[in-house]
Amino acid sequence: HALRDLRMTWLRAAAAVGGSSCAWASPGSVAAPASAGVRVEHSSSLGYQPRDDPSDVERSGPGQGAAAASREDALVTGAAIQGGEESASSGSQMVHKTWRGPNGMVERIGNWSYHECVDHLCDAPPEALAEFATARLRRHDFSTAETLFRSALSYQHGIADTRAAATLDGLATALRGRGLFQEAAQRAGEALAILNDLYGEDSLQSVGALGTLAAARRGMRDLPGALGVTLRILGIQEAFLGEDSPDLVATLTNVGQLSTDVGDFATAESHLQRALTIHEQSRGADHPDAVVVMGVIGAMRRKQGDQKQAIAVFRDAMRILDSHTYGVANFEKVPTILRLGNAYQDAGDCQSAREQYSRALAYMEAEKGRDHLDLAVVLHNLGQCLGRLGQHKAARRHLGRALKIQLAEAGPTLGTAETLCSLALELRRAGKLRAAERRLIAAVKIQQSQLGPAHATTKSSAAALQHLRDEMAAVPEQGRDGEQVPDSGDDEDEVERAGFSVSPCG
Repeated sequence: HALRDLRMTWLRAAAAVGGSSCAWASPGSVAAPASAGVRVEHSSSLGYQPRDDPSDVERSGPGQGAAAASREDALVTGAAIQGGEESASSGSQMVHKTWRGPNGMVERIGNWSYHECVDHLCDAPPEALAEFATARLRRHDFSTAETLFRSALSYQHGIADTRAAATLDGLATALRGRGLFQEAAQRAGEALAILNDLYGEDSLQSVGALGTLAAARRGMRDLPGALGVTLRILGIQEAFLGEDSPDLVATLTNVGQLSTDVGDFATAESHLQRALTIHEQSRGADHPDAVVVMGVIGAMRRKQGDQKQAIAVFRDAMRILDSHTYGVANFEKVPTILRLGNAYQDAGDCQSAREQYSRALAYMEAEKGRDHLDLAVVLHNLGQCLGRLGQHKAARRHLGRALKIQLAEAGPTLGTAETLCSLALELRRAGKLRAAERRLIAAVKIQQSQLGPAHATTKSSAAALQHLRDEMAAVPEQGRDGEQVPDSGDDEDEVERAGFSVSPCG
């Protein structure tokens, strides 16, 4: 039903603006990645508040996706036929079948298998490369998706059509999933420029690229910029779809989230209540997709300091998810579980928070294995919680594991810098001042390169580094390494092994 609704929404939108119902699947229809653009607040001179759910700004509107809890696993390209799907690429005569394996993953498009495309990037057709990349995005395999999208884009160099725009938008989504927000914003801007030339400013076709641009700016901590773009999306959708269209729910939710992030709670409240009302009228109060809106409402209550109300909202969301045992996988409950754990931790109930984080970790490991990038947020929050419970060695172990995953799967991203800061706090508590200093230096360098030296986050980490150095100056040289008991995050310098320069910085 979700796939049918999404396809019909796309077709209605295309008809409304006089376009064609082309079968080219916009990569922007992919749900937001689990570890990108997560809001982090400072809790001390060295540590951070637990990160919110692993969903980013939700994608909204026809042509570029639904909420972060979206469960579609198939390409929305053409009608299903015996054993496969038939689709035609816009602007070409190519007609091909899409074949899937038992797990639903696309295995063959036309005469090309996935492995043939990967092994022969220079020979594979761009249509197959782009569609395989889109399928990989849905599995959060961002590294492979980026490679495939870049290869497809090399064929489209100098071409400014809808396929090139879709490839650029897909590449931006993959980059955002890897935490490379600056290039993601650049690629989304290039896609938007093509669509504006083709359809004019503020067309419905531009909503997908605008959504990707907003999410990238949020990842860059440019919250006012992200909010401005999202409000622009809302105006376009209201003009073309009406003010009560169910397609507005995700965009209204995004406005609520970003307004909460900038502290405008009155705007957030009005947009979130409007989103919830439209959703209840179209799908019912207990539909599992309502949990996305409820999650943002709970996060708003949490930021307002009303932890009791936030916990009540998240518990109600969990009740809805648990009641839909069919069609809602356990790992899809993780964003709500994390937010509930964060609310418990803010309320001082670290034991309940630990239970929620451990539950989320078990669900994620069962679904995605032990080394998937999405686990990093869960491990980060669990490590912080264990530190507050006084279980510092376990905290360092979980934070060290999160850092290793981030360095291996994403590299020097802002999320990596957040984990480095949290791990530095635990190392300082253990008296391992030199190890803490190395991680803080690496964190500051990442933030300086991606946010700039004048950004509040960079300044806070730099101040924490200076505070640590002042503390080190008062400690004898031989006492700066603490107890020599190796554990994860201590005995191996992940930062140096990943190729970071850890020389002193200003």
